[in-house]
Amino acid sequence: MILLVILGTLLLGLALDEAFGTRPTFVFIMLLVSIPISIASIFFYTRYKTRHLHGSARTKEEDISE
Repeated sequence: MILLVILGTLLLGLALDEAFGTRPTFVFIMLLVSIPISIASIFFYTRYKTRHLHGSARTKEEDISE
């Protein structure tokens, strides 16, 4: 997931640099932008998985108690 974010922002930065003729500027900006995006995606993915695991654990507990 992180690799996709970094590669996507890198390619976008290269495309913007090519379009505007500013070679390293947008690449650096986009790589800096990818850091908070990666952190946010890890946070939300972990939160989603945690809720999913807690839900399946509750289901198992209910099945055992019955």
